[in-house]
Amino acid sequence: MLALERTVFLGAVMLALASCTAAPEQIERPETVGESSPGSTTEATSDATATGMADGADASGTTGEPATTMPLDATATTGDPSTGGSAEDGPMTTGMETTGEPGDCHPLLSEVLYDPSGGNNNKQWIELYNPCPEEIVLTDTYSLGWGGDDYAAEGIDLVGAIASSGCFVVGGPNSDNSNANPVYDQNEDLHRDPQTAYDGVADGVALFDMVEGDVTAETLPIDAVIYGDENSNGLLDPNGDTPVPHVQRAPEGQSIRRTARTSTWIIEPSPAPNDCMPM
Repeated sequence: MLALERTVFLGAVMLALASCTAAPEQIERPETVGESSPGSTTEATSDATATGMADGADASGTTGEPATTMPLDATATTGDPSTGGSAEDGPMTTGMETTGEPGDCHPLLSEVLYDPSGGNNNKQWIELYNPCPEEIVLTDTYSLGWGGDDYAAEGIDLVGAIASSGCFVVGGPNSDNSNANPVYDQNEDLHRDPQTAYDGVADGVALFDMVEGDVTAETLPIDAVIYGDENSNGLLDPNGDTPVPHVQRAPEGQSIRRTARTSTWIIEPSPAPNDCMPM
C-alpha cells in the first residue's frame, strides 16, 4: 500500500515538471514575430524605450521641452515675442510691421497753388495724389475744405476718380501761364479763395473722407497742409494736434509741394500741375 502511494506521488511530480518546461516556448513567440517584422509596432516601441524614455521623453520620442518650431500661421511673430498677440488681441506683428489687415488707403494732398501771378480769382488749384494700388473714386466720398479759422470756412465736394499712382487737379476754371497751365480733372472755381497767409497767421487746406456738407470746425481731416508763419488759429492735423505750419508762405506765382508721403512740404518756384511725381 505504501509503495502504491509513493508511485502515485512521483507521477504527479513528473506531470508538474512537464507542464513547467512548455511555458518558455510560448513566451518566446512574440519576440520571434518582432524580429521577423522590422518596423513593426513592437520594434518601434522598443526603440522609443531605448532612446527616448531613458532621457525622460514620452513614447513619441520627444524630450518634453517646449516646441521650438514656428507655427504655420503666416502671422507668426518673428520679432520680440512681446509684440505678438492672439486672434482675440488683434493682428500679430513682425517687429514694427503689422501683418494683419491693412488700413484704408486714401488720397493725399500733393501740391497747392493758392496765390497765382496777377490775381487769384478762377486760377487757384489743388492737386491730389493716389498712393494706393487701386483706383480711388472721389465722388460722394471725399471733399476739400480750407480757411484760416478752421477748414469748414469753405470747401467743395470732389467728383471723379484717381488712377493708382496718378494725380487729380481741381480748380480754375482759367488756365494760362500765370497759374502754370493746369489741365483740370475737376473744373471748378474754388470760391472764397484759399487764403494766402499774407499776415503771418497760418492758413490751411484739408482733405476729408466725407461730403462737404458733413464737415464741421471740429471734424478731423484725413490729410492737411498748414502754411504760413504761425498756426495761431489752431488748425488741426489728422491726429487732432495743432502743429506748427508744414511750410512757410509761398510768394506770388509759386506753389507749395509735397515731397514725401509724410507731411514734408517745400515752396516750389516752378509749379507743375499734372506732372505727377510718385511718392
